[in-house]
Amino acid sequence: MKMKGMKIPIVAALLMTLLVLSLGTATTNARPPDTKMVDTVVGSFSIDGTTVYYVSHITGIMRWIEEPSDYVEWNNEMIPVDGKIRVVSSSLQHETTFQDDNRVSMSTVGNKYVGTLEIIPVSSEFPIPLPPFMPVPKDGQMNVHYIIKNFGEKGAYKYHAVIKYDDFVPRIIKEKYLPPPKPQPPQQATYLTGVVQDSGIDTDGDSKYDYLEVSVGVAVATAGTYTVTVDGLMDESRNRIDVGETYSGYLNRGTQYVDIRLYGPTIYAHGYNPSMISVIFLFDDNYNWLDIKTDVPLTGVYFYTDFDTPPAVLTGTIYDEGVDADDVVGFDYLEIGVEVEVYEAGIYGVELYGLLDEYDNHIYDAWDKEFQHLEEGTHVVSLQLNGPSIYISGISPSAVNMIGVRNEQNLLLGLMDRVALSRTYDYTEFEAPGAYLAGLVTCEGVDTDDPPNGLFDYLVIGVAVMQTQQGVYFVEISGLFDEEGNIIPVWSQGITCSLLPGLEIVPLYIDGSLIYMFGLNPRSVSLSLYDSEHNFIGGIYDIPLPTLYDYTQFEPRF
Repeated sequence: MKMKGMKIPIVAALLMTLLVLSLGTATTNARPPDTKMVDTVVGSFSIDGTTVYYVSHITGIMRWIEEPSDYVEWNNEMIPVDGKIRVVSSSLQHETTFQDDNRVSMSTVGNKYVGTLEIIPVSSEFPIPLPPFMPVPKDGQMNVHYIIKNFGEKGAYKYHAVIKYDDFVPRIIKEKYLPPPKPQPPQQATYLTGVVQDSGIDTDGDSKYDYLEVSVGVAVATAGTYTVTVDGLMDESRNRIDVGETYSGYLNRGTQYVDIRLYGPTIYAHGYNPSMISVIFLFDDNYNWLDIKTDVPLTGVYFYTDFDTPPAVLTGTIYDEGVDADDVVGFDYLEIGVEVEVYEAGIYGVELYGLLDEYDNHIYDAWDKEFQHLEEGTHVVSLQLNGPSIYISGISPSAVNMIGVRNEQNLLLGLMDRVALSRTYDYTEFEAPGAYLAGLVTCEGVDTDDPPNGLFDYLVIGVAVMQTQQGVYFVEISGLFDEEGNIIPVWSQGITCSLLPGLEIVPLYIDGSLIYMFGLNPRSVSLSLYDSEHNFIGGIYDIPLPTLYDYTQFEPRF
């Protein structure tokens, strides 16, 4: 049997997209992350009295730029309502198998769409139930509709989508198949109920709470392994208490309560009286995000003095001096001694993050952490901040941004911020880095196939590094950008090299399939330089590439 010249009408094609979607009502604001899609759709529709079944498998990558929009929550997804989103790029593999009553298969393969999706109201004249708004292509290379089903976490690059082609003629394959599987009803989602029970727990009989135990309600639709994370508490003035914990385990179907204990001394150390939970997250066994609740009220207000005092605290006293450990002019590091009062012997960690000048300019790359076994009594724990990192910042520090002390389990016991140094250190007092980035020298597409196929497997960037001191350095790409400033995520590319004094060209290899995958044309690059201890010692930013490339010049991975 052969079906010639068949076209699927718009209404039938729309039905294809809606067989896997349902409508919600809540309104919120959100920004969709860059995403990747993988989905399988099973359904059927009728045309000219013939029932046609289809199974569609879709994979691909899409990157988004948001223009001002509001979003509605649609089946737990954020769909723009009043405005536009621009599809910066996409690459698709869309394989669809159609089967009619006589089990004749028709398959289509879609490729690519670049353009703008407009969000428009749906006409009530359609004979099938539709959501109130639909993404409709305004321009582009193909007439393709995308409807987002489920956003993944930013950085994970995954989501589910349904794709509908308006005008296409399927290619008929004369091959018989078994009857297709019947569509399954959608499963009810597992979610957080928003109800918590809480109580103070005293484990040592001293009438002070060692923990605040919160029991989080979870409505489980399908038994399985789930993860619940409590992230932070707040008082009535919304001051945050940085305490949290995670439960992961098997939950049976029905409403279950997950017990999570929050460390009491951390609550005490903040000095705030908790009245609500900041955020609760729910994940499945693959760590896919399922639900989130914010500002969840506790059953009452707890005074921080109800909880145990920490076994070690910061006294508020610090000592500082510049240290020159070699023959090169300038301090190799800024040494800061942090005074700690210990009430119970054990292993404790002291951490320091960032320096400030008198104008609150931050040196973010100045940090250190040290764990030591400390007996009862007063101790000074020394931390060392890399001198060249301070030098290249051009900022003269006068204060420490943040100092903390933690127990062996890395639970916070005390925190201080904006702690003054004994004096202001001019950044020129510190040793200059032994190497610096002198600029971008070369840029070349490389085809490694044998025989060559005309597509680049790598983009090789040659970076000029000038070194005044022999040493081991690490050079990496911190950002590759297109002409609109969109980032192509290849910043993990880097190389460790031992350099002699003088100028050396360091090649950095970028996987060409990543450039193709994201569909962005590389135009500029940012680079970072680190010493052997991975201290940041320099960077150059938004350097134009000497050669312009189109992403289609690079070889896809599949």
